[in-house]
Amino acid sequence: MVTQKYLGPKSLAIGPIFVNTTILPNNFQYLAVVKFHKPSGRVFAVEMSSFVVSWSPVIFLTILAVFFGTSAFQLSIYGLLFSMAVSVFYFNTPLWAIFLAAIDGSLTTFPLLLVIMAGIFLSSLLILTGSISRIVQWFEQGVGDAFRRNLLITFGLGNFMEGSGVIAEPVVAPMLKESGVSAHGSAALSIVGYAGLMTLELGGIIVTVLAMVTGLPIDELGVASAWLSIPATITMAICAITFLPRPAGGWNVGKFMLVVTVGAVLGFVSLAAVVTIGVPMSAVVAGSLIILAFTVLGSGKLQFDPEIIKDMAPFIFMLSCMLCVNTVPYLYQLTYEKLIVKISLIPIHTITFRPFFSAYIYLFLAFVISTILLRISGEMFVTIVRNGLNKAWRSPDRLWSRLTSRRVIAICNYLRLSAIKE
Repeated sequence: MVTQKYLGPKSLAIGPIFVNTTILPNNFQYLAVVKFHKPSGRVFAVEMSSFVVSWSPVIFLTILAVFFGTSAFQLSIYGLLFSMAVSVFYFNTPLWAIFLAAIDGSLTTFPLLLVIMAGIFLSSLLILTGSISRIVQWFEQGVGDAFRRNLLITFGLGNFMEGSGVIAEPVVAPMLKESGVSAHGSAALSIVGYAGLMTLELGGIIVTVLAMVTGLPIDELGVASAWLSIPATITMAICAITFLPRPAGGWNVGKFMLVVTVGAVLGFVSLAAVVTIGVPMSAVVAGSLIILAFTVLGSGKLQFDPEIIKDMAPFIFMLSCMLCVNTVPYLYQLTYEKLIVKISLIPIHTITFRPFFSAYIYLFLAFVISTILLRISGEMFVTIVRNGLNKAWRSPDRLWSRLTSRRVIAICNYLRLSAIKE
């Protein structure tokens, strides 16, 4: 059990405004009390400069990305180094605080890294064994023309796979290319299809990490993210029109409204899923409904194939496990409240790991199940793992550096603000 100490009232500066605050003993979240008031002119200038400097890493990275085309991996390293320099030389943050901030950021993002790695392992396995191709071909049996098939692949399969933790781009893009979409359009649509629900994808792990960072309840944060995703899914659907091939008979109001409706359905179904069964499988449910809808609107016929059950087994397993821990009260309480690990390195943030409530354990188990059912040889297993590690190693470094740079700024601000007096 982690012992937490009450730190008493503090004065927090938000840009040019001071807020009297108290840190709650149970979870260290800030609670604004009493009043707002403007500081004097001199303090105003100091605080405004601090506010601007706190944004400098974001501005610095934006310039590197937009004007110099710096890669994401290099941006993460430069962002971390720049944030450390700002913390040391401007905010006079001690090195031990920066070290704790770096460790805290690494631990906070660790569940997300596990989901990404497990997803890469599973997607590599399913691609190399041909499972993904068989699943897509099976779904396409019930779809009518190429236009609807492209919508099913982009918005249905894209969200189904990305929501399950399987990296969608290397699967969706080739399928769209085979379906008649240009190479440029296939690459774009493989991202556009799930981008509107990005915060709900990967088994809901992004919302989980956001809850760990902000201290907000995961259920409330999930519902808020789902509401914000509705305009995003509609916007992405409209953007998809730019990359979709010209349908037979040309574009008309009906086809345009069909695309927009797909985006709206994705957003509202995800919201309903978040409210009823929780965040982790919301994107999977939304993608599955799009697949089902286009199948019904098409021929409606899907020939049963016993072999497809083996290919679908990891998805069925993951969906069943996540539904159980989110909908069965006993399992929810057990996995969310009891089977947890808490770590507190810095006073303003307690990291809570919920391994049996998050998606990464079930993703790894799904990978093991597929390995057994598809009878993967030892040589292929080693190839898949080596391939997965080769693809995955840059993702942890990127995420670690990005979150660590934010945590460095956060802890140096906390130390500075703790010393401010009215």
